[in-house]
Amino acid sequence: MSDENEFDENDDAEESGAYQSPDLPEDEEEGELWLVSYADLMTLIACFFILLTAFANYDPIALGNKFKVFAQHFGGPKLEEQDDNKLETLTKNLRRKPEVQEVTNIYLRENYLEIVFNTSFMFRAGSIDLTHEASLMMDGMVETIKSDSRQYRIIAEGHTDPIDIKDRENINSNWALSSLRAASVIERFEAAGFEPKNLVSIGYADTRPIKPFYGDKGRHIQSAFEANRRVVLKVLEPVAEQEARSIKLGFGRLFKEEEQPYPAKSENPSDVFSGQN
Repeated sequence: MSDENEFDENDDAEESGAYQSPDLPEDEEEGELWLVSYADLMTLIACFFILLTAFANYDPIALGNKFKVFAQHFGGPKLEEQDDNKLETLTKNLRRKPEVQEVTNIYLRENYLEIVFNTSFMFRAGSIDLTHEASLMMDGMVETIKSDSRQYRIIAEGHTDPIDIKDRENINSNWALSSLRAASVIERFEAAGFEPKNLVSIGYADTRPIKPFYGDKGRHIQSAFEANRRVVLKVLEPVAEQEARSIKLGFGRLFKEEEQPYPAKSENPSDVFSGQN
């Protein structure tokens, strides 16, 4: 009977608003609040440094790839599905062409597509003119890249071995030979309608070998000489004109270059040469 009276008294007290639930121990409550605050602080600090790293990147393509990763983990895979990697698709298309696959090595890097040609197939010894077979292969490759986009940025790098050439076709150094071979490759893209401002040819001579030219006893390694004689073609994703004119500095600060007008024509021709170079 006393138990029933006790329950009735509790019900009455709760209805009247006088009933209070038993408090948790102070140590347990404070501990839980401290952990929540600490976890929030660590999360905010981590996000802050991640954003600093992303915005401090100088390459807009790499920054875009980071945004895709963030979107995948925080916003689901929808963004990645809508914006496929164009370079990955282009790589697959080029590897489906047997005439390209047989004479090149194709690598998909983080921000660009790299295609390596051996110069024994591309050029005759000491020559800067593409062979007939290389011309046909290059034309097919250029058309494949062009069908995907004409706005790709193309870089051709020429590499040679350290053996000095002796006045072959008025070419007196490996610097000239590597530069002219790279230019011969770039000219195929210009002829196909690519913007000249997106085309670059560079000659490195023998300064960037992928294998040592000589062994321990100073003897040259024939396979290394053949591997280092190469032309490297790099295909970079297009960059919007507005992004291309922007200078990206650390901490996400963006400064646009002011378009510099051409200097006004001077009536006195000597004024043009009055300055020092």
